[in-house]
Amino acid sequence: MNSNKGIMSAISLSRKAGKLVMGFDASKSSLQKGKSKVIMCASDLGDNTTKKVNRFCDECYATPLILPLTQYELLTICPKKTGVFSVEDIGFARLIRKQNSNYLEKLATEGETVPDETVKIDAANNEIDKTENEIISDNTADNQNPLNGGK
Repeated sequence: MNSNKGIMSAISLSRKAGKLVMGFDASKSSLQKGKSKVIMCASDLGDNTTKKVNRFCDECYATPLILPLTQYELLTICPKKTGVFSVEDIGFARLIRKQNSNYLEKLATEGETVPDETVKIDAANNEIDKTENEIISDNTADNQNPLNGGK
């Protein structure tokens, strides 16, 4: 099996920085409060939990990121079996999305099949990144405009 050390390292780093929220209820609360930058799900998450995650993400106009990691593999990061995570820092969220995209690209170039749903979600996350970058660049331009109180 392919190595997904990059994703594991990025998630672990966000945990050490105190920006990783673990568990369904805590992640849902983080998203509803507007703190969450990305919701992540383990690949072996149960059907009912997946439906619940999709429902609360839809309510908050978010797209969950399906990780190529099982709950068992995530035990190295989280002390108990957990399938839903949230990251509350945009930098870590981008890093995790980038590592996930790199992993999926690596699978595709090696000829391995990637589930269609994962590809759709990855494409949606890339669109989110583009939108966030546009917002950041617009805010930067506004802050430099003397009419908007910028320098």
